[in-house]
Amino acid sequence: MIGSMDKAWMRCYKGTDAFINGVLEFIKFARENANSTTGLYRCPCNSCPNQKTRLNENEMYYHLIRNGKMEDYIVWVHHGEVSNTPSAWDIRQGYLHNKASSSNSVDPTMQLLGDTFPFRDSYDFAPSYDGVNDFNTGVHIDSTAEAVMEHYQSLLAEAQTPIYDGSNENVLSAIINSMQIKISNNMTIRAYNEWLEHTKSVLPEGNKYPGSYKEVKKTLKKLGLGHEVIHACYYGCCLFYKEYSKLQQCPVYDESRWEIEKGKKVPRKVVRYFPLKSRLQRLYMSPHTTKEMRWHGERTVDPEYLRHPADGEAWQHFDMSHPDFASEIKNVRLGLATDGFSPFGPGASPHSTWPVVVLPYNFPPSMCMKKEYNILVLLISGPESPGKCLNMFMRPLIDELKELWDAGVWTWDRHLNQHFWMRAAVIWMISDFPGLGMLGSIQTKGYKACPLCLDDIDSVHSDSKMSYLGARRWLCEDHPYRKNKKFNGKKERRLAPRTLSANEVYEATISHEHQYNVMSLHPEFKHDLSKDKLCWTHESIFWELPYWKETRIRHTLDVMHIEKNVCDNVFGTVLGLGRKTKDDAKACSTLEKMGIRKKLRATKGFGSSSKPMLPPAPYTIPPEYRINVFEWIADVKYPRGYAGSLKNKVNLDDKKFYGLKTHDCHVLLQRLLLVVIRPYLKKSVVNPLVELSRFFQILCTRELKKSDVQKMQQDIVMILCKLELIFPPAFFTIWYISASTF
Repeated sequence: MIGSMDKAWMRCYKGTDAFINGVLEFIKFARENANSTTGLYRCPCNSCPNQKTRLNENEMYYHLIRNGKMEDYIVWVHHGEVSNTPSAWDIRQGYLHNKASSSNSVDPTMQLLGDTFPFRDSYDFAPSYDGVNDFNTGVHIDSTAEAVMEHYQSLLAEAQTPIYDGSNENVLSAIINSMQIKISNNMTIRAYNEWLEHTKSVLPEGNKYPGSYKEVKKTLKKLGLGHEVIHACYYGCCLFYKEYSKLQQCPVYDESRWEIEKGKKVPRKVVRYFPLKSRLQRLYMSPHTTKEMRWHGERTVDPEYLRHPADGEAWQHFDMSHPDFASEIKNVRLGLATDGFSPFGPGASPHSTWPVVVLPYNFPPSMCMKKEYNILVLLISGPESPGKCLNMFMRPLIDELKELWDAGVWTWDRHLNQHFWMRAAVIWMISDFPGLGMLGSIQTKGYKACPLCLDDIDSVHSDSKMSYLGARRWLCEDHPYRKNKKFNGKKERRLAPRTLSANEVYEATISHEHQYNVMSLHPEFKHDLSKDKLCWTHESIFWELPYWKETRIRHTLDVMHIEKNVCDNVFGTVLGLGRKTKDDAKACSTLEKMGIRKKLRATKGFGSSSKPMLPPAPYTIPPEYRINVFEWIADVKYPRGYAGSLKNKVNLDDKKFYGLKTHDCHVLLQRLLLVVIRPYLKKSVVNPLVELSRFFQILCTRELKKSDVQKMQQDIVMILCKLELIFPPAFFTIWYISASTF
């Protein structure tokens, strides 16, 4: 029976007298009825919802007062109350338990086979596997299909074979579970082999448990989604692929393909390629994704908002340029992204591994950017960044993309239970700014580093640093800022540069005026281009795609990388963070050369000191107040799950940040910058920085009004112009170009 105790307090706001008195009565009830021999109880607060952790009465009291009580925990079964009527909490827990352990549920191994080989006679998740020749689809079975059927029959036999007589575990399930343990625990192959051997030895004699990693790989390979190992020249000159597959030396530099390791010949560099066709086919073969792959063509469209790439002009322009491709909503539109990382952590020796990932945009926004649906297609080993040789490593992917565009691949649609020809196209690429140069053959450093301005760029070289100015060019012709000489000592009469079409870019990159260097990382071929060749570094391999010349947007920049660069420049300069500050003697000398801002120029030191003295700048927080800023940032508390604490990344003694990640900079720039600088800087400095922060806030929202995007394009020009009047030219590094290309 439910106790007669009044529980109306559970609906009161926490902190009220009724709630506090109710908590005290609840604790008294638990003490008298829970039969706890240790004086410890499960805590029913919103943070601990009756988990296994036990608390004493005082701890439970403070938890309930601070966090509130679970609203659906009405019958206090964990604290001594008995009822014949299950509570909502009990019903939910029972449902989850039954869902996980019900004897009526389908064997996960059979589900996996059903997803991998869906073109068979039954689709109801409860197939009869009495026979193995049940592929009654009416589709012509060629040699490839026969090989697939053989794999299915072999895997089905293993799924129906117990490890040993009387075991409830089948061979295929044991193999999959062991591989999951290996991956989740980061086991080495040697440790995995020893564990398999030990497990096999303790099982009954004659068992069929796998005894080595090699056996496991042989079985899992039948499930598909394998990869190819392609040897490459150590300096990135070529892939030993197709016509070069039998060569033993690089055809460009005559470098050996092999090196000797422990008496064995091993390739000096490898590229792992994960074929794209089978992975895209799997999206239509799986019941978990096949219906969602049609979402982009069946969605409800609001012409005023941007919620998905399909709402943008670039997508719609692609559809109008290729109506035959757009007429089939099951054709796949892909984004391609790449970036380098060090697999051994920041403290290890320098090493750069480059994954190339494609993103299927057919999915709704809630799915298309999740890691589960990011498809790895290339993994380029280090130790150095591939640079422009990334072009060479893309060869197998480009070949497959051309096949997917021209002919497509015969694919089974699990949702409609029919075959169709699936085609696919990469509609743009995503990278940081250096990656733009590698993928797009555009120069991203030096005098001509802007992909929009090209030869007509306003860049300044001063004391081994490049600065990029000229936001006034995007203002209307009669704007007063154009006549203001405080920017760079000159009036601005130039118009904004015209954006080149894809065909114009293609003609520029392949023109005979450009004689590119050999595509290689070998020191012999590292020569600087002359000034008339600075805009382009090589001919991009993506021009081989038949549709690439009709795409409106070929390259996009990752906003998180831009935010990190902006955050480093803003906080480094405002707080005077050593090497990250852009306000130093070199910056002041640039102001003197440009003939602007006399008050900010460096002066000679007193006495025998030759070190120049820098006047206090209006955009830097005075040194005596900087400790307050660091203490405030270290003490900031976020909502649970929003962001990690910055306390361990702030050094109060040195007044510096250490180990800031991209998301940390995201939070600093969008949330904390708005607040922390207001008490210490003038309003004329604070306002443009707040506007910059607000710009990134709006840009990162889940949906955008198209009218807001047009306004943002105008706002960013004014924001950058205001910042040019405040900060020294050295402040405007490569991030300035990234933001101005919005």
